[in-house]
Amino acid sequence: MMPYFRVDGTAYVIGSAAGASKDPSWVHNLRATPHAQVTLRRRRIDVTAREVSGGSPERTKVWDAAVAIAPSYAVFQGMTERALPVIALEGALDS
Repeated sequence: MMPYFRVDGTAYVIGSAAGASKDPSWVHNLRATPHAQVTLRRRRIDVTAREVSGGSPERTKVWDAAVAIAPSYAVFQGMTERALPVIALEGALDS
């Protein structure tokens, strides 16, 4: 199970790994193969993952929304030198 949230209709996940020094394995997997399937309310949905570029206006907006929803993301970011990856899940999940 992984938390997700929506900003402007797009679903996003954060690769926090609770502030660990390395990105979680699922982030590496999505970077290698961005086409994935998620299960939401017992329904399987095909998505395409897209990492949101650091420093972009989109990432800033999404990060601010994520921290407002779950302040623990800011705590996790403070525990590591890596930028926590922000991943957009595009596709049927948008509806």
